[in-house]
Amino acid sequence: MGIDGNTLRELAIKVSQYFLDFLDSDFKRQQAPRRRIVLQTNSGFRSGMKVAPYPDLQKALWQLLQRPTEGNLTFKFQPRMFSRPITPTLRGIIREQIAAVSVDSISEVHRQVLRHASASRGDAIENPEDWVDNVRACLATEVASQIVRPLLALLDGPLSHQSYSPQDTIYSSETELLEVVAASIDPVLPEVLSKYLATGDSSFLEQALTDLLTVDATRDSLTAYFEAYVAADAYLEFRDLET
Repeated sequence: MGIDGNTLRELAIKVSQYFLDFLDSDFKRQQAPRRRIVLQTNSGFRSGMKVAPYPDLQKALWQLLQRPTEGNLTFKFQPRMFSRPITPTLRGIIREQIAAVSVDSISEVHRQVLRHASASRGDAIENPEDWVDNVRACLATEVASQIVRPLLALLDGPLSHQSYSPQDTIYSSETELLEVVAASIDPVLPEVLSKYLATGDSSFLEQALTDLLTVDATRDSLTAYFEAYVAADAYLEFRDLET
């Protein structure tokens, strides 16, 4: 990334002014001129990022700066290479909230999916594929309503405090959480719904929901997701800064 002439000129003026303060005081000033690091401009744009929250990144940058300045010094990194995990205390809170996911909430998802499939089965005559997609959409809606969103409502505040930006909230992970919870049942829905459509027997769908969408499986999936969850990613911070 290059620096244009105007920017370089402004930088040179500010540096010259900085040292001129010492010359004017005949180097007798007891306190250095005031200076501060600005991470956000007056117009709200990011102008810098802290690396201290990412110890491995900070160490890598210091190692780079200690190299001889001959040639181009480059530093490349990828998403999740330098990340900040959530604190152990928050992990404990998350585990307790996941443990509180109830059998009733899972049962309600079962009931609503079965109800929707039964009530809309007649529509499948015109377009069976749309019917299957609508039942799958109903599953996603109910999982969000009964499981994911209540959990997010409890965790969004604490997780937002550990994120690097107020806009970087757990709600951005809602789609991922839906996929995690429905990972076992959603892929088999086309097959069991096809049987239901052909025979009128809903037991195939009922059995699939009972076997594959359970409270234990849901808790395990959510736990695994948050074990790998990071509160902030240095790559995303730098991407926002560059943008």
